[in-house]
Amino acid sequence: MGAGDGARGRSSAWNPFRSNLASFIGRPAAPPAVTVPNRQGRNVIDTTGREAVTNNTNSHKSAASHAALLQRKIRARGTKRACASVPAEPLHRPRSIHGVSSRSIDSSHRMTSDPSAMIPHTTTMHRTSLLTALCLALACSACDRARAPESTPAAHYAVVEVDAMQDTVRLATPARRVISLAPNITEMLFAIGAQDLLIGRTTYCDYPPAATRIEPVADMQQLNYEKIIALKPDLLPMTFVGNMKTSYNKLKELGLRPFELHDSTIGEVIQGFELLGALVGRAEAGKAVAGRLRNTVDSIRRLARNDSVTVFVVIDRAPLMTVSSGFIAEMLSTAGGRNIAGGGVTQYPTYSREELLRLDPEVIIVPGPDWHGVSDLLNTYPEWHQLRAVRTNRVYVLPPDVIERPGPRIGIGLELLYRALHGAEPHRLFEDAQRMANTPT
Repeated sequence: MGAGDGARGRSSAWNPFRSNLASFIGRPAAPPAVTVPNRQGRNVIDTTGREAVTNNTNSHKSAASHAALLQRKIRARGTKRACASVPAEPLHRPRSIHGVSSRSIDSSHRMTSDPSAMIPHTTTMHRTSLLTALCLALACSACDRARAPESTPAAHYAVVEVDAMQDTVRLATPARRVISLAPNITEMLFAIGAQDLLIGRTTYCDYPPAATRIEPVADMQQLNYEKIIALKPDLLPMTFVGNMKTSYNKLKELGLRPFELHDSTIGEVIQGFELLGALVGRAEAGKAVAGRLRNTVDSIRRLARNDSVTVFVVIDRAPLMTVSSGFIAEMLSTAGGRNIAGGGVTQYPTYSREELLRLDPEVIIVPGPDWHGVSDLLNTYPEWHQLRAVRTNRVYVLPPDVIERPGPRIGIGLELLYRALHGAEPHRLFEDAQRMANTPT
């Protein structure tokens, strides 16, 4: 269980010790007698109204010590009863000290730090009244302190973030053992300098090359739960596109901490760097990468804002599959393209050969490692020789990872798409793409 799960799991169970203590401090008890010595060793009246006898051997004890004792005993019993017994003080009482009129204090005695010096030598009643007022004032002081609510320290979390599943992830400290369950997330963690935290990956996490040295624990669809548990991860970031919801739920059931990232739009991808940065203690690096990508996207969007080049993207050859919406479709429109398959019911629909001939796009994008893919397409669909894109030599082969993988290389993908849509020479662009795709971000 993580820090956040533990905090939710605690309950306020009945505590017999606290119950007994509460009954103990609230038990009624007679207030202790306080004997006030005077200078003649005569009988005086204590605070309960009983007589007490003092002698000259006790005369060195001050009223302050007895008042302090009374205050400590009042605290031990609880202060509510003591406060209830204090009469309300009138609003207008000029020249008074703690509710006692200054006329009852002998003018021959100045106020000093010794309370006994303040006791007048007039009558026993005056002395008793003054001492009673002093004790009650001390008791009220304890009351005021008791009225202040006790502060219960709340659980502190260094990181609190909400994922794409609307689950709140709470971390007492940033994650230090991370398993990436998607290739784009592995790239993102490398981009923000958090590669030293990676303890697991999928078999598809192949970039940068150093990622291949990390222990594989899944192949995107199938997770090795035993291996994942043995690695004791703090965090398992994953995506909607690459991973299944059942895997997310299973990880939650096992007491692990998955974190689902949005990545269906360019904005969500960029925000993902900031989220990951906060989760793994690389917040500033995450913001820096996000800022650079926003600048790149804004620059290309401004350049292409008035363009509308019809384009078709080949996602798979047999059956012929393309993209209708989502991240790749937004990449096309941002770079100045108008996707002829846009607005479809599904994100990756199969496409009619006849419809492609009818719409006749200006540009065709073929994600792939080399030009063999174009030859295969023309062999599979010989009617493509009639298409405008083929006749004008505007079929482009681009590395799939830079336009299909929503990670730190989306800036490179946007630049390559912009150049393809605006007349770059196909083979020259292919060479540039191979170099740019392997440039560290």
